[in-house]
Amino acid sequence: MSLLKNILISIASLLIALGISELTLRIIFPHTPIFSSYFPRYTIDGNPSYVSGITKRDPVLPFSAKPLYQHTLSDRAYHPIPYKITLDSDGYRNKTDNDYYDNVIVGDSVAFGSGVNDEETVSAILGKSSDVYNLSISGAGPAMYMAMIDSFLAKKETKRITLLFYLGNDIRNLRSASWDKLNDCLPPIGSKIRRKDVSAQPESPPVILSKPLFRSSYLVHFLIKFFNKKEIKSIKQSKNKDFKSLHAMIARTAVSDIKNFHNMDRTLQPYKKKANQLLKELNEAKCTDENTKLLIQEIIDSIKRNHLNSAIEKTENLVKHFIGKGCYPISKDMENLVSKVSYFAGFSYESVLALKTGYYGNIYNYVSLLKAIGTSYNDLEEESMTLIELLLDTNDLKAIELASSNIQLRLNQKEEKFERSEPIPNNCDKFTIFFNYLLNIEKKGIEVFLFFIPAEYELKKRARFPDRELSLLTKAKRAGINCTDLTPMFLKHYLNPLNNALYLDGAHFTVEGNKKVAEWIRESSD
Repeated sequence: MSLLKNILISIASLLIALGISELTLRIIFPHTPIFSSYFPRYTIDGNPSYVSGITKRDPVLPFSAKPLYQHTLSDRAYHPIPYKITLDSDGYRNKTDNDYYDNVIVGDSVAFGSGVNDEETVSAILGKSSDVYNLSISGAGPAMYMAMIDSFLAKKETKRITLLFYLGNDIRNLRSASWDKLNDCLPPIGSKIRRKDVSAQPESPPVILSKPLFRSSYLVHFLIKFFNKKEIKSIKQSKNKDFKSLHAMIARTAVSDIKNFHNMDRTLQPYKKKANQLLKELNEAKCTDENTKLLIQEIIDSIKRNHLNSAIEKTENLVKHFIGKGCYPISKDMENLVSKVSYFAGFSYESVLALKTGYYGNIYNYVSLLKAIGTSYNDLEEESMTLIELLLDTNDLKAIELASSNIQLRLNQKEEKFERSEPIPNNCDKFTIFFNYLLNIEKKGIEVFLFFIPAEYELKKRARFPDRELSLLTKAKRAGINCTDLTPMFLKHYLNPLNNALYLDGAHFTVEGNKKVAEWIRESSD
């Protein structure tokens, strides 16, 4: 009994001490940038999370997937329905481990199958008639594809490689990539791959911040910033190109937050207008019954009355209703109407409303970066400190924007002096290297098929010029690659208003979309 009493007294003393610490920090530092502006976009096994948790840092690739990852994931922004992901010992989405496969599907999250279960991906559907391996990583690009294929062929065999080239970001990903052998116009085999768009990404928030209580705690904020200095330390040790990229990204976010925070009503107006437009369109769509129309009207009324939390909750229920029915109407802009409603009438409001309680979060990130810049470059110390004072003590947006632009300009000017040892010769075209690598794979007796996958938002533009051939397709054909642009197939499907949309969120496919892509791949490569 005495032991239990001592334990209870200790727990009570600890809680009182934590409470006093929290209260003291709130009094002394009234503008502490608590983490309330961070809100989890994903859920993993039902638990809130800021990221999918699939990828990890890698010594050779910009990142890789976690081996033996087995979780149920959902994305609250566009498709709030959980789906099962199972990765093998190499971090790829497969349930078998053979020495030989008839076909290997290579790509990014499109080929990986984000948004659908293991058995509903393109590779799984193609695998019903033959042994197919899914060699895909979410966020990968053509430079990584070459390294991934080479690593696969070092351990396993195949007679065919089918590469899904996503036009929404694979071109940009290859342009942002560099590797040591690029100087010699060689593929990144045995060479570390770097990508500007990846190196500029800051660390994800700690998992503890998935709980609202901890996100709003001043004490938690100070403890995290005291014990977790890895991000700013890495910034200080980085060369100027990282500063340039980081400043461009973090400054833009911080300045945008300042604008939005002081003009909240104006910030919300475009979202409200777009939400109303989409909801009215959904009201007239196929498979919208009378009960659903009543729910749509309730959401419209909630938005009109500025009851946005209610609109967010009702929109998620509405989206789940359509997904449950397997109904994805195509909008007038040739996009998935349900996912557009999910974003503009739901998730987007949550991100804007978070500014009311977490305005200082991104400001603090910017202040931390400016301190790192100031301590790393003596000639920027005064400018950095001046901007910090403006950020913390004034609402003069013009002065903040001017000071921020000047620092960005100075960092840009420093780029040449502090450039990494990764010069890119003018005579080494990355796409030519990529196509030559695929041709060398064919010389080993392996069939290679390259399929260009359009982004959903590109379909409306491509519909205006249906006969115009994709320039990258022309280049691949001239190089001698077996390639097919699937855009015409998508256009034919989307031009029929009775059909379902094939994309979940503009990039990743529905189950029906994966079936269609698998069907088109069979028709084009058999």
